[in-house]
Amino acid sequence: MKWSKKGHEYDLIYKNIETINQVYLFGAGHDGAMVKQILSERYQSVSVMGFIDNNKKKQGTVYLGLQVYALEEIELKKHTAVVITFASEWVQKVDTQLAEHHWTKGVNFFHYEEFIAVVAAYRYKELFMSSLSLLTTTKCNLRCKACLNFTTYIKHCMDYPLEDLKTDIDRLFHSVDYLGLLHISGGEPFLYPNLAELIQYIDKNYSSQIYSLETVTNGTVEPKEELLQVFRDTHIKITIDDYRESLPQYREQIERNIEKIYKTVGEEKIILKKYEEWIDLYPYPQEELKEEELVQKYNRCHVPWQEYRRGKLYTCNYAAFASVAGLIKEPDEAEQYDFTSYRKEDLKKAMEFRLGFSEKGYAEFCKKCAGYLEINTHKVKPAVQE
Repeated sequence: MKWSKKGHEYDLIYKNIETINQVYLFGAGHDGAMVKQILSERYQSVSVMGFIDNNKKKQGTVYLGLQVYALEEIELKKHTAVVITFASEWVQKVDTQLAEHHWTKGVNFFHYEEFIAVVAAYRYKELFMSSLSLLTTTKCNLRCKACLNFTTYIKHCMDYPLEDLKTDIDRLFHSVDYLGLLHISGGEPFLYPNLAELIQYIDKNYSSQIYSLETVTNGTVEPKEELLQVFRDTHIKITIDDYRESLPQYREQIERNIEKIYKTVGEEKIILKKYEEWIDLYPYPQEELKEEELVQKYNRCHVPWQEYRRGKLYTCNYAAFASVAGLIKEPDEAEQYDFTSYRKEDLKKAMEFRLGFSEKGYAEFCKKCAGYLEINTHKVKPAVQE
């Protein structure tokens, strides 16, 4: 989205939010649990009345102490809104479903990233961000053809200095009051030699400002005992990408690693994630797109991540990764938000940038990228090796 009223893009939407005193959360799952806790414990200006879910098995049950309803059971009342808590790949479908039931986006239904960020900024004078990605290393032991971090293109892999990452973290939480998810990424994070110390530093100093601190592994790297103990003793959660079917040559190693992590860390802190397919982002040249078309493409892309690196937030996670891999130049200032010069009076501008606003309204990488899940038609098998 291209800035037209920098610092005031959500003035009208907040006027609508001001009239709302109760909400239903659409999605009785992982993100719904996060939104429920944040609204119930930190931004308490609205009451969470229950969940909505399209899964008939969930309807009529109780989730986190609240009833789960079908959308048809919810009345379109004054002062009532729906907050969508689904992952980005489902957002457009849920938008359409709610519109068909005569709910209006920005009036009585909202995406949770916008809803919480606007409430936090306008009512509580706080900077809330739904998620950020933090790179620790560009090293990886796999060579996946469709790697979303473009690791296979990197000629000289490296580890980011621990002290630099600590400085970045300090600067971030000096500005950001609350963060939904801080995702420690790579490369393969388990190859980062200082991962244990970094997790301990974040957990000790900033756990009260983070709903969920998480990292990820491809499952093929055996975690060191020191790292497992840190996993056990901190608030970190670990996603294990389960590539046993895609990488049969690693099956036994992956199974040993999964068993070891589960045994030491505990099931409640682990997300075992399987993939039916991946998307391929690059290279898909689209140089013929005009500026207006690029803005429209970026708005439809719904990339849920933005990378934070060296005090700067990048408008597109994958554009930032592509620059690290040498596929494009470093994104220019119009695609960055510089937290080294952040002031409290910049709160709404920073909030708007995280929600997708920028001077250009798109990333230069949009000219080469096929886009994120909803708009990307290039599906490939997961973890296929070069």
